[in-house]
Amino acid sequence: FIAMHFFNPVRSMKLIEIGVADFTSQEAKEKAIGLTLALGKIPIVVKDSPGFLVNRIVSRYMTEAVILITEGAPIESIDEAAEDFGMAIDSGQVMGPLKLIDYIGTETAVHAVHSLAKLGPRISVPILFQIANFKQNFWKDGKLNPELNEAIKVLSTPKKRPNRIEIQDRLILPMIDESFRCLEDNIVSDPKFIDLAMILGVGFPAFRGGPITWANEIGISKITERLESFKDKYGQRFEPCKLLRENTKI
Repeated sequence: FIAMHFFNPVRSMKLIEIGVADFTSQEAKEKAIGLTLALGKIPIVVKDSPGFLVNRIVSRYMTEAVILITEGAPIESIDEAAEDFGMAIDSGQVMGPLKLIDYIGTETAVHAVHSLAKLGPRISVPILFQIANFKQNFWKDGKLNPELNEAIKVLSTPKKRPNRIEIQDRLILPMIDESFRCLEDNIVSDPKFIDLAMILGVGFPAFRGGPITWANEIGISKITERLESFKDKYGQRFEPCKLLRENTKI
């Protein structure tokens, strides 16, 4: 058995994750890689695990965006903070996390987050995603979806609104942490595959080199300290992984 995980839209997205288990034969792996290359796409071999690689990492980004909404942060401010960082999708189309959820389909995103909650408290299911059959888009015809307002009002627990820098850090740094957790769990054989997969699969800005390269440039200790401060303020989901805490460079 082997998995070939295509990305949406299949026509234009180049990445295919090749999911292999301990019992997957070398022959099956080589055939899947060959098929991927014949399709003109780029294969990255990942260990079989919940969410494989890209979805596991990006789930932290999407859930934090929805949590920010229920804390009273404006939808447009959340997407703008990510877009300012350079997040994009599908050939460089600038796109924040809530537009991304609309793009891949709200029901798909909700299902993915629920299925990945088994990884632990760092992937917490936002209260908005706990509504039965939640399927509303955050944006509609380029404007905020007015049909969401009532649900957000009912479920929100408004707090002091974070500034743009804090919103951006709360969106991006959990992805950095999860990238390092994927290294801990040997999901891929080399850190460069995480960088490549995140650039190709979910639009992590190429000019930043990918999450691992960016973390090394910014400073792993600085990122760890920022995550620790968020843990004290917002809870266990921000706890930095062991690999971050024990290293200054990967």
